Amino acid sequence: MNNPLPVGRLAEHLESLSRERAWLAIVAATTVIAAANFFFPAIGFAPLYMPVFCGACWALGAREGYFLAIVAAFLTAVPALHAPPNLSLALLALLALLALRVAVRVAPFLSIAAIVTSFRRSYDRELFHAHRDRMTGTLNKEVFHRRCAQAIEGARHTRRTHLLVLLDLDDFKTANDRAGHVAGDEILRAFAKGVSAIMRREDLIGRIGGDEFALLVRVPSIAEGQGIARDLHARLSAVLATSPHPVTCSMGALLIPPDTPRTISELVHAADQTMYRAKRGGKNAVEIDKAGGLSPLWSSRLLKAHAMSEMEQSGTHGGDPEPPRMAADPALVRAIGGALTVFATLMARKGIEPLEETANFLRIYAVLTAETAPAEGLILGCWADILRDAAQGISGEWTDN
Repeated sequence: MNNPLPVGRLAEHLESLSRERAWLAIVAATTVIAAANFFFPAIGFAPLYMPVFCGACWALGAREGYFLAIVAAFLTAVPALHAPPNLSLALLALLALLALRVAVRVAPFLSIAAIVTSFRRSYDRELFHAHRDRMTGTLNKEVFHRRCAQAIEGARHTRRTHLLVLLDLDDFKTANDRAGHVAGDEILRAFAKGVSAIMRREDLIGRIGGDEFALLVRVPSIAEGQGIARDLHARLSAVLATSPHPVTCSMGALLIPPDTPRTISELVHAADQTMYRAKRGGKNAVEIDKAGGLSPLWSSRLLKAHAMSEMEQSGTHGGDPEPPRMAADPALVRAIGGALTVFATLMARKGIEPLEETANFLRIYAVLTAETAPAEGLILGCWADILRDAAQGISGEWTDN
């Protein structure tokens, strides 16, 4: 956020300094002022100490600012010792005079440091409230988007994968209308508190709408990110289960590889569409996509549909029950996926690049298989992710060579 005022720009510049650089600048400025004031006492460089310890209060903290204020008060009294001492004065009198000169300067310097420290605390408090949602204490929508953009941009250099999650509380409006706005506020605060307890310190949590929340989580890989997303939904559902109101959450999860060429607005829109697909599938569901992917990675909607189909077929309809459908054999699915992976990798080492095509084939076959055999479809989806990761790795090796 750019501030057009000079004071605002100065505050932003001090904010951007690391503690090491701030200490270096303060020590250098103090040394220069002390030397100038010692060699040219008639000019009077002492007032220049005030911006130095004020900057220390703002950039480093109250303790450091008070310390530098005392040091500055002592240094302003040192030039008086440069003049030839009066022989009629005893050493004790000289020390008393020096102490008095320091005390006279310490009082106003500490007062100025205290005022700057007070302003800094007020600034931090207002900045915190400006970045937070007043109801839940999470990041507000604007700040969440800005920090997400920074994290995803940094991931291109660190080669880290992120998981962008959008959550919508199912039937929140019904509970809010039935029990009142106070109950609705309690649901939001309890849910935000539960999310904050689950997430790590480096993860981002934001409220982007009335009953919509967003998370940004760093994950080890695409395959592990799917498991983390499902586990996250289960833990958040457990948080909502403790509420006296019947509220669940629908979750759309978007896995973002480090080389995704999309803006944060496009990524949030994609995650939002994934979340609404989960709501249309019956609520309290999870949909997992990959940024730039052509088909879902995982869908609890398909699992529910498969379970309902199995329940319908297991019932009697006035006659003999229908024979159960044959599901794909897990061993056969693993064998097919493993064979295709080995085959594609060997061909890629010879200069042929069928990895992406094979991965796309496995992805389509995984979605089709998930309709009748969810577990096996998930296994095939993992094989497809492995192939894509292998393709990116091999492509990187060729580029380096």
